[in-house]
Amino acid sequence: MRFSVLHGMRLLLHSRLSIQRWLPLALVASSAVEISHADSIEPTGPMRTSRFGHTATLLRDGRVLVVGGFNLKPNFEFLSGEPVTKAELYDPATRKWSDTGSPASPRYGHTATLLDDGTVLVIGGGTVPYVGPSAEWEVYDPVADHWRVGGRLVVGRWLHTATVLADGRILVAGGGGPGVIPFTIDDCEILDPITATTQRTGTFVNNLETSRGNGRFGCAALRLTDGTVLNAGGFNSSAGLFGGVFGLLTAEQFAPLLGQWSAVPSLPTDHSTSQLFLLEDGTVLYLGGTAPEALRWRPGAPEWTVLSSPLLTHQTLQAVTLADGRIWVAGGADAQGYGGLDWHLTRPGSIAGTESYDALSNTWTLTTPLLEPRAGLTTTLLRDGRVLVAGGSTNATAELYTPSSALHMKWVGSLNAPRLEIQGTVGTHCIVESAPTLSAGAWEPVDARILGSPLESLAVPSPTQGAATRFFRVRQTGGP
Repeated sequence: MRFSVLHGMRLLLHSRLSIQRWLPLALVASSAVEISHADSIEPTGPMRTSRFGHTATLLRDGRVLVVGGFNLKPNFEFLSGEPVTKAELYDPATRKWSDTGSPASPRYGHTATLLDDGTVLVIGGGTVPYVGPSAEWEVYDPVADHWRVGGRLVVGRWLHTATVLADGRILVAGGGGPGVIPFTIDDCEILDPITATTQRTGTFVNNLETSRGNGRFGCAALRLTDGTVLNAGGFNSSAGLFGGVFGLLTAEQFAPLLGQWSAVPSLPTDHSTSQLFLLEDGTVLYLGGTAPEALRWRPGAPEWTVLSSPLLTHQTLQAVTLADGRIWVAGGADAQGYGGLDWHLTRPGSIAGTESYDALSNTWTLTTPLLEPRAGLTTTLLRDGRVLVAGGSTNATAELYTPSSALHMKWVGSLNAPRLEIQGTVGTHCIVESAPTLSAGAWEPVDARILGSPLESLAVPSPTQGAATRFFRVRQTGGP
């Protein structure tokens, strides 16, 4: 038996194998019951300012820190806007935004990384359009609500990558220098947040276009299970302020112990601005950019595998791994909007469409669209399994996405000693209460948060053999 109820409705089950949802329903020993709800989108409180190309970092206490970005004007022209100085915090408990201390400099195209001590490291980024990127890095302490300048990079950069290594140091790779079409930086450096020092390390080696140099900016980066770092795609330009820009098909891998980069198989198609995801089996998923299809690579394999294509066009997409392992993709620019390098030149063409990708079945599924079209947005997985969608385009708004989830309940064991078994999507919250009779007046709660991956069962003990009929009340309360 299967039926769906609205989010938050209650079910009554008892150990004589019958079930009630305010109306009696027979449940035989081989049957099962499911509580499910569809995905949904709802607004949060308004943000303090509009932002495009900002960063959003989940803090240890569950709040989200949003830093920098660009404040585009209604005509969407980059030159008519300005970098954002102020930072702000989102509190999931109140669903409201609040101002927090401001960094020393406005930034866009920067990176923000959560450190082991709970502070956030903000590196580089542009401070004035077309003048030059910052070499400074700053640290935000959420406990003290305080910003401090931490030090300087060897080279100022924007549109770079920052990847946490296994030892806690940060690999800062590539990026662009000044200019509408940035000078491409081919060297990398390692930042030690404990000693507040940086030092140069290996340079990129795999461009296949030696006349343009080996630099890359706007690429994707990911630390693999063996501790190495994969950088792929992005752009290259060495022609200066008004020179050309070229999407890259190449990828390379950094070995921290050697301090060197080495070439890995090139991408079969141009993905330019994309995101990399590490799947449970250790393979790498590559999404986004100008190419329609998804790619998958097993480290050490001679080539990338082409997977199924998304149902929508998501240039300059934002994607996040949900609690159940699916990849959720939101917004971006369609084929008519600016994409590729022009992630900061968004015009009408931003989309509200969303979809999810299941790597196990290699399938895409359309999900509830955003309330407003957005490009240059951020997506942040919250502790309760929901996703915070913030800013983008000219929006000073944010939305909260609740993925679809389900609770499956069935009796297991013998008729004399049954157990209520509950299965649910990872991160789902529910409350299970137990009472000997419906009129007992005191329901005993049982912890029923669903953990594990992808599913985990929770067994609720039944009364001992010969005891009176016992009722269970199950109510889903949130997420994932």
